[in-house]
Amino acid sequence: MLRLRDYQDKFVAAILAAWQWCRAVLGVLPTGAGKTVCFSAIMHEHKGAAAAVVHRKEIVGQISQALARLEVKHRIIAPPQVVTRIRRRHLKEFGKSFVDPHARAGVISVQTLTSGASGKNRELQRWLAQITLAVFDEGHHYVEQGLWAKAVHAMANAKLLFVTATPERADGKGLGADSDGFAETMVEGPSMQWLIENG
Repeated sequence: MLRLRDYQDKFVAAILAAWQWCRAVLGVLPTGAGKTVCFSAIMHEHKGAAAAVVHRKEIVGQISQALARLEVKHRIIAPPQVVTRIRRRHLKEFGKSFVDPHARAGVISVQTLTSGASGKNRELQRWLAQITLAVFDEGHHYVEQGLWAKAVHAMANAKLLFVTATPERADGKGLGADSDGFAETMVEGPSMQWLIENG
């Protein structure tokens, strides 16, 4: 089982503490600091249904591998050929697959989520209604417009975590709930400079 580094433990603990008083947290860690590992650990400990929402379909497999390293059984909401490819990668790396179509945790792209949430996919809609933790990778994309907003609103019963290395947008839109976004607070991990100096 994968173990978190000290700074990752502190980052996760700060997110869990923030959820005691708010619903939506923006978690910021520099590139390479282990955002995926941290949110996978949070999903591992979560008792209810949880979703990792990724901004591109190509990332679904990467997040699935991270969850598998923590032995988290999860569903993949993607075309069958994508699920088959991910299962093969699990078998190659772990000797077994952690993909389970009935698992409470799951990985889904924002495109698949938004197209299926309002469509006729009853199974997807049932799962979405059960989700009590939603993690949004590349969290700086999520503002109150378009498919980004639709994805967040599909998780009506969930605590929200938006993870990013870059908590700002080129278009100047804010990520806070008092602006254009959803986050009620921001949790920052160590800086890139600190990571370099501390190996």
